[in-house]
Amino acid sequence: MLESIDIRKPVTKHIQGFENPTTGKLRKGDLCLHYGLPLILGALWALWGPNTAAHGNLVQGLAILTGLFIGLLVYVFQLRLDIDEKVEHQRSTRLIGLIDVLFWNTVYATLVGGLATVAVLVVDLLGGVRGTPMAVVIALGAHLVLTTLLLVRRASSAYSLLVKDKRRALGSR
Repeated sequence: MLESIDIRKPVTKHIQGFENPTTGKLRKGDLCLHYGLPLILGALWALWGPNTAAHGNLVQGLAILTGLFIGLLVYVFQLRLDIDEKVEHQRSTRLIGLIDVLFWNTVYATLVGGLATVAVLVVDLLGGVRGTPMAVVIALGAHLVLTTLLLVRRASSAYSLLVKDKRRALGSR
């Protein structure tokens, strides 16, 4: 595969984020939720969904969301660099690991957002046909919503660990 468009690493790293830290095994329930549910929704849309045209508002919304993911990506990257420089956080390998997972989840969300935007544009070009093209948009949209929720959860977990480490560092002085 051409290196400039190879998406295997972000996808692999995102999926590795579903590993149970204790056992190292993938959490099948999370995988079913994040991949199975969107596929089921897409399949249901392909079978029974109305004939709809993808509107410009959907393209704009997805493009804005994807842009926000890019901004978050830059922020998480900078956060990781800053934490490496802070002495009090070097003990917290869990925090650093969580920020690394958050980074790859954000890369993945940016990728899914871009793919969803392109899918909506293709459906628009096809004239809003019923069936598979719109089903792909529905599946990608549902997956993007679940991935966004995952980002919120991971960011809140990282924040909680950061506060905990900060309190521990202040208490030991």
